[in-house]
Amino acid sequence: MEQPNISTPPQTNLPPKPEPISPPLLIVTFVLSLFLAGSIGFLLGKSLSQPKTSSPTSISQVSPTPTPETPTPTPDPTANWKTYLNKNYGYLVKYPEYWYLYEPEAESAAVGFWPEKFEGEASGVWVLVHHNPTALMPQEWWEKNIKQFADYNNVLTQTVRKEILVGKIKAYFVQSSEEKGWYSRPFTSVYIAKDKKIYEITTNFEIKSKNYNFFDLILSTFKFLD
Repeated sequence: MEQPNISTPPQTNLPPKPEPISPPLLIVTFVLSLFLAGSIGFLLGKSLSQPKTSSPTSISQVSPTPTPETPTPTPDPTANWKTYLNKNYGYLVKYPEYWYLYEPEAESAAVGFWPEKFEGEASGVWVLVHHNPTALMPQEWWEKNIKQFADYNNVLTQTVRKEILVGKIKAYFVQSSEEKGWYSRPFTSVYIAKDKKIYEITTNFEIKSKNYNFFDLILSTFKFLD
């Protein structure tokens, strides 16, 4: 009688059992854990107990606004001049205090101002009032009454003609020369129209002479009374 084969189950390799930790090692590990926890707690508490310091705020310095300088007023060169008043023709004009006034009669239509006593052909500044019954504009009046006469007699050479303002008054400016043979004399004239009259402010000063500046200043003081 045959005996049955009894197979032996395969043996499984089981992991080795961990060796038990010795008591001294457990004590050391526990002490280290307590030390680390205490250190972390100490450092955390210290950081929380310190007051927070904010970064310094930069303060921009504001420069004071400079006070604008008051411009020095330009002195009026005509402040001490004499004033000529013509009520008959309704205007006034100033002239240097040391100049001479030539007036054929009181409040005349022709008035002259000279830096020296008038003797025939003296140079100076005149204010002349002309009748303008058709109320022509200054340029029209000049072309009709001055230019035509000068062209006919061939005595006037024009150099500059333009519209200007005398204060706020519209005016017509003419620079010309009067020629008589070998003799030539310059003229600068400004024409203003008002109330059927033409007001002419004119001079025979040479343009490059020092007295020509007085013409500009005298002209700047011309005003109507109304």
